[in-house]
Amino acid sequence: MSELSQINTPSDLVEFNKPVDPCQALLEQIYELGPVQGKDIALQIIDKLNGWHEYMVDQRIEEGENVNACTWAADGAKLEVVYTLLKSIEV
Repeated sequence: MSELSQINTPSDLVEFNKPVDPCQALLEQIYELGPVQGKDIALQIIDKLNGWHEYMVDQRIEEGENVNACTWAADGAKLEVVYTLLKSIEV
C-alpha cells in the first residue's frame, strides 16, 4: 500500500505505517530485475565481501595479529568457494 487514498480501515492505516525494511525493499527491486541480474548482483556483493576480507588480512598482518588474519583469510576462502559455486549455476 503506497497511497493515502487506499486507506479505508484502521488495519489499512496500520499497514501503511509499518516501517519499511531497506534490505527487504532492495531485495524486492532485485527480484523484479530477474534471475540473471539477481545472480550478477549477488556475485558482485560476494566479490566485494571477499575484497574486504583480503584487505582485513593485510591489515591484521601489519598489526601483528596473525591469528586474527588467519580467521579473516579462512572466511575469505569460504567466500571464494561461494562465488565459484554461484558462478557455475546457469540461469
